[in-house]
Order: sequence, then structure tokens, then C-alpha cells
Amino acid sequence: MAAQSSQMAPQAVPVGSRVVVLVSKGVPESAAPSYVTVPSVLGKSQGDALGDLQAAGLSARVFDDPSPSVARGRVAAQTPMAGQTAMSSAEVVLLVSSGPPAQGAQQVALPSVIGAAESDAVAKLRSAGLEPEVVHDYSAAVPSGVVVDQIPNPAVAPPPQKRSLAWLWVLLAVLLVAGVGIAAFLWLNRSAEVPSVVGLSQANAQSAITGAGFRVGSVTTTQTVSAAAVGKVVSQSPSGGEQARLRSAIDIVVSGGQALIEVPDVKGKTKKEAEDALKKVGLKWTTTSGNSNSVDKGKVMSQAPDAGQQVPAGTSIGLTISQGPKAAAVPNVVGETEADAKSALEDAGLAEKVVSNYNSSVPKGQVYSQTPSNGTLVAPGTSVSIHVSKGAPPAPETVTVPNVIGDTQSQATSTLQGLGFKVSVSQIASGTAGEVVGQAPQADAKEPKRSTVSIVVSVGGSQ
Repeated sequence: MAAQSSQMAPQAVPVGSRVVVLVSKGVPESAAPSYVTVPSVLGKSQGDALGDLQAAGLSARVFDDPSPSVARGRVAAQTPMAGQTAMSSAEVVLLVSSGPPAQGAQQVALPSVIGAAESDAVAKLRSAGLEPEVVHDYSAAVPSGVVVDQIPNPAVAPPPQKRSLAWLWVLLAVLLVAGVGIAAFLWLNRSAEVPSVVGLSQANAQSAITGAGFRVGSVTTTQTVSAAAVGKVVSQSPSGGEQARLRSAIDIVVSGGQALIEVPDVKGKTKKEAEDALKKVGLKWTTTSGNSNSVDKGKVMSQAPDAGQQVPAGTSIGLTISQGPKAAAVPNVVGETEADAKSALEDAGLAEKVVSNYNSSVPKGQVYSQTPSNGTLVAPGTSVSIHVSKGAPPAPETVTVPNVIGDTQSQATSTLQGLGFKVSVSQIASGTAGEVVGQAPQADAKEPKRSTVSIVVSVGGSQ
């Protein structure tokens, strides 16, 4: 918004007058804001002025203050002024006349605070005995925190006071004395029930207020939880149903957008902890399950939207709860080669433990049994024992049995054990004591190594 400027003598205003100070919020946040031309609403009734501004795509901020030259209920000043440009949906500040100031009110010079910092401007106006009202709006040309404009503006001449109205005040005084003024006073101070406009669109609410004989006061915006409330009146003062003086101001608050909530990070939390965290900030949730090798069973393994995103209140956050590692079915590897069995187990996410044994009925290198059996559900990484055939066992080594008859027991035992036989000894009372008198198998027989040869040893005497 551009500041108004011209060179004039200092303007005098009554002590305690309201001065609206427009402070810059800096460059607009939008990269390419759209602009509209501000219409002229000076001298119009408040209702008509609000209608013209809304038709132009603008909103309004209304303040009351006495005016010696503008009729009660009509716009005495505006900023931005007519013909200037403003961002679409920007607020136009209106100063509406509350009637002439009190007779004999002390006058003070209206200071200019345009270009001053907000705090300095407020202090300067208050020190002059005036009441500052601060309004903030974007300005591409004025730094943030600096006053862009003010109403009244000492650089802009106030509307000329109509001298012809003096006789009217005299006449009204006469009428008041005659009693006519009393009736007029009572008429103007009639009260009526305030219409309820909560839930109506801003335009319909303003029409309802003016149609009931009241005027629209301040129109402010707020954020709401419900998207359906955007653009509608969410509160009013006085409330609907209350009694108020006709033509008094009804202030309304309109939803300018839906409140956004930052999604909390609930990954790694238990299902209940995650639900409590979402409920606390006003969000909902849905749950699904999945398997995870890294997230414990019963905890959140993923969420959507992700943590940190801004979403409207009531948004449902999708939670995936871990069911732990996915169970693996043991494949059937009996009859496979050792290499193929290992490959099948690895593809199933399982380990293998190889046990090799001789098996006359299964070819060498082929699996002939497994534990656990095929189809068993086990945890990933479980070891499966596979028994692999080493083929038929080798033929036993044979040794020629020596003749040990006539040898002593110790000689025979030493000879047989030296050839790899085992020795079994029995005794007989016949022949020379200590001499081997019999053996089995007989000498020169071919017997497996480590087989047993039985010898009969004499203990002397006769049986």
C-alpha cells in the first residue's frame, strides 16, 4: 500500500481521537500475488462500502471515530485510497464517522508517523493524547515494521465542513426543547435482537446484519480445524439472540483457512504409543501389518504421510505395524544334489548344515533326508540339516590268518594283533601248558581286518 502525501498545514483533531496506523509486514509471501484496484467508498454507508470492497475482491477492517463533516455511519477515510492497487483479498481500512465530536473538545495537532517504526509511531501518538490502532498488511515497497499510512493523515485535507449544517444543529436544539428531540433520541436508541450469523458466508452474514438494522463492525479472520468452515463466520460479538441498540456494530470473525498440523514421528513406537501421539495433536490413523527383519513385532515400521509434513486437522495417518520377520517354508531338497539343495535353501532365506554318511542305496552327493521336513514354517536364517550320501561303503580289507598253533599265548596274541586282528582266548586242559592248541579261523583263511581270531590255550594236564 502506498502512503498518501501532500504539503498542508498541521491538522487539529480532538484529544482522544482514534488514529489508525498501517504497518508493513514486508514483501508478500506469494511469489506472484494478484492485484486489484481499490474502489472509492468515501462518504458511503458502511454496508454499501463493505459491499463494494467485497465485490472488488477485498476485505475490510472498520473503525469508528467522530467526524465534524461526515454523517454518522458513513465512511470518513480509507486506506489504500481509491485508484490505488492492493493485493487480492487484502484488507482496506475504513474510518466510519460516529457523528460530530463533543462540543468544546480540546484539539491537538495530528502528528505524522508515516515512515516511523511501529513502536515509535504508537508512542508518538499516545504522547499527543491520541489513541493508536495498529493494522498490519503486506507492502512490497516498505520494510517490515515501518508505518505505511495513517488515518487521519495530516498530509491529506479532511473533508470540508459544511457550514450550512449549523442552522440544522440550531433547529435540532429547538426541537429537543420542544420534545421532538426526545422522540428522535428514543427512536435512534431502539434495541432489537441480534441475528445469529455464525455458519453463514461473510457476504450473507453482512447482509443479515445490515438487514436487521445493525451495522457490520470489525471483520477479522482466523484459521479453523474444519475445511467446511473456510469463508464462513465462526464467531460474532454480540452473540445472536442478544438485545443490542439498532445501528450498533456487530463484529464478526471469518475463517480464512484451515489450520495445519505437523505430523509427529511415530516410527519405532508401539501401536498404542503412536495412536496416543496422533490423537494428542488432533490426527486420526489407520493401521495395516507387514513383516520386517529390523523392526520388532508390534512396533510401527512405516507411516504415511511422513513426519514433519503439514496436514489439516483430522487427517488419517497410515501406520504399518511390524509382525516381525516373515516365516519361511522349508523347501523339499531330498533327491537333490548337495549344490542344488544349498541353492534352494539360500533362495528361501535359510541356512544349511551338511551331514555326510555312507548309503548303499543313494548315489554319492545326493540328499537322502532333511530336518526340518519340507513345508515346515521357520524363522528366516534357520539352519536345515541335509544328509548327503557318500555312496556305498568301501569293501573291508582282508588279511591272511597266520598259523599260531604251537605258539605261546603271548606269541600268538602278538602275531594276530600285529596283523590287525582282535584276539579271543579260551583254555583247555590238554597238551603243554601255555601252548596254543587250536585256532579259528584256520591258518591261511582270508578274514577282514579287525575281525576276531579265537585261540585255544592249554593249561596242561588232561581233561
